[in-house]
Amino acid sequence: MESARSVFISKPYSIALSLSVVLKLATTIAFSILLIFTLLSVPVTQAYLSPEHEPKEILFTSEMQINLVVVGDEWSEEDEQGISSRLLKSYKPMILNENTPIGVEYKYNYTFVSAPEFFATQLYTFMKTVAIDVEMPEPVARWVVSEHPEFGDVQQIAYRIINAPEVEEFLSRSWPMEDEYTIFFFLPHEDELNYLHTYGMLTTDPDTDAEFLQEGMMGFGGSYRFYFIDLTAGPWTYPPMSLFCEDAENPLCDQVNHVKNKNIHDISSAEEIYDVMSEYVNNAVTLLFTPSYVYSPFYRINHELSIFLIDFTAERALVNTDQYINSELIDEAFSNLIPYAEWTSNVISLNFDDLPEDLQETFLNSIEFRSIEGSEIIIVKSDELIDGLDKWALGELTEEELNELRMEAETRIFIPVFIFIFDSEAYVDEYGLGGIAASSPVDPSIPCCTIIASNKNDVLFTGQGLSVLTIHETAHVLGLAHPHDGYRSDTGEFVDWFYDWSYTPLTYSAPTANGCGLDELCGMIIPDFGRFNFDAIDRGLALSLLNEAQLNVYDAVLLLDDLGYDSPDLPSEIISALNSIESDVQGARQHFNSMNYFNYITFRDTSNLMNPMDDAFDFALRAFETSEQLLRDVKSLESTITKPTPQLDISVTIKQTEKLTLISVQNNDELPLFGVKLNLEDGLIKFVKTRGWDRDRIDQNTVIVSTDDRPITAGKSLKIILISDNPNGSLEWSVLSKAGNELGKGVS
Repeated sequence: MESARSVFISKPYSIALSLSVVLKLATTIAFSILLIFTLLSVPVTQAYLSPEHEPKEILFTSEMQINLVVVGDEWSEEDEQGISSRLLKSYKPMILNENTPIGVEYKYNYTFVSAPEFFATQLYTFMKTVAIDVEMPEPVARWVVSEHPEFGDVQQIAYRIINAPEVEEFLSRSWPMEDEYTIFFFLPHEDELNYLHTYGMLTTDPDTDAEFLQEGMMGFGGSYRFYFIDLTAGPWTYPPMSLFCEDAENPLCDQVNHVKNKNIHDISSAEEIYDVMSEYVNNAVTLLFTPSYVYSPFYRINHELSIFLIDFTAERALVNTDQYINSELIDEAFSNLIPYAEWTSNVISLNFDDLPEDLQETFLNSIEFRSIEGSEIIIVKSDELIDGLDKWALGELTEEELNELRMEAETRIFIPVFIFIFDSEAYVDEYGLGGIAASSPVDPSIPCCTIIASNKNDVLFTGQGLSVLTIHETAHVLGLAHPHDGYRSDTGEFVDWFYDWSYTPLTYSAPTANGCGLDELCGMIIPDFGRFNFDAIDRGLALSLLNEAQLNVYDAVLLLDDLGYDSPDLPSEIISALNSIESDVQGARQHFNSMNYFNYITFRDTSNLMNPMDDAFDFALRAFETSEQLLRDVKSLESTITKPTPQLDISVTIKQTEKLTLISVQNNDELPLFGVKLNLEDGLIKFVKTRGWDRDRIDQNTVIVSTDDRPITAGKSLKIILISDNPNGSLEWSVLSKAGNELGKGVS
């Protein structure tokens, strides 16, 4: 390891960072890694809840209209029956990292539409005006030679690239679009498009102004609520087999496009065309229209993105970060994405030599050198990095500072982004992975941060900056998935690379990722989000707010039960709040059915006055806010009622080591325990930690650890680590209910 470290340490350690920068780094890490899991954890249904109080896994079902439009042909009755029988009729999007539903079940209604002949003529005539003649690329030429030699000499066959965004804009302005999703299938006659073709586009990197060509696409969409698929285009191999199929057992080998996505020239029967087209539809519906999520989306108005660009290059060459990453661009992208949100991004460039020595050690311990095909690459191991940063941040911050962060966590989300730049080829966790939305060290279903690894050559010489990659990975932290990653009940998790051809920064079609499937720098760079992304995040956030609302309601009902209230005796303001929440849940459901998730056009146009109850998101937000007030009101009733303290069957054991006191609280009763209070009369408590629970210091002698959603249920126990200045002192303990009432106590 010492020889590896010498690659990075080029001069003696010296403190060059200001204390404010060190504090910023520590607080950002602590806020996200130590605290975000507490805020984002979704409480699980416990057995002690009566059935009518249990939170629902599926909040409601929602009808969705999907139009299947063929352009250049007509659907026959046999076509409709053959395809319909293969289509998904319902679907529950999932939270992939938890393998649980997001909270809605969609019921799909499909309408088959044959475009009028005049529209087909207009479209295909227009496409000729936005097509350019180019030399036939290798994937298409190889297909002609091996599968269709009757087409003639590849040197003589006409081949063109059609401008995909121009076709998308033509469809948007020429076809009547309603609040529903549409898939266009292009089936032009030979005299309408009498040349082989694929689709392409030119994009510009926002950091460097470098232009890149994306070619080889067989479909495109995402700026609006439709996607087009040209059944005469291609075919194209993407991603290239070499990226994934060196290992014959790799399941991705069966899912590359040249195997799954055929064009019309390779289809020999009606049954085969029904299979192909229904597969296109099913995957478009589950990947683009109603996608699953990496993590559960979570809503707060204030967001802060702290981007730490850490220079590991030998010459420490990355001095001017402005030319590699643009915080204003990132702010704009996410401000447009999240309703009403305020985003602040800041970039902090860190020279590795200037980092505190213990932080240098943390980074070095997370780096591994590997040899791939004779070349040395660097792997940043995310688990080791996050665990090390967790420990480092704990050592830098006082308990008071951590408590202040907990208070701020009620209204703000911090997302740290760690970008490592090396001289050598570098990845995160595995070869080929340039970045990840890493999960919390405490709960893998919860995101903590973005980790990116790159090399000096990519940053300085390819023309591809770091802004879009940062947007891509941070969007995963917010819950959005790749357009190629999804879940279906009939297949489980699956990959369909075809839908990487979409308008979204979440595509894998970036130039440095071999985005065209060619052995050259080719691909597309999309810096902002499209309509599919807006719909996905609006739905996800609305469902998250509704889920929080229902959990607040059930918490309130539990407290009311605990306080002895019956339904007829509830105060009028409590009944009014419960009715208001139910009404808003139904309002959100109605807007889901009309596919009015959030009026983002009005939101983004500040010249218009917003009607706050225009859409599903606003109804969900009001339901959540009302439920928060309901919970506060119910808690306030507690002070007006005196209840006898029940004595439960609780056992507490203590084990003393040289430095630590290990406490085990065993619940042998049916009533769940939500808190443990510890008091050391003849000593000072220095440190307390409990996995997954909050801690609140009352004074130097007293600490409470508690949870809102992970109580100690019957037969379960809780482990507590305590450090004090008097390990042999007398420790008083008491266990608490959800409302904070004492349920039992003792001395150990």
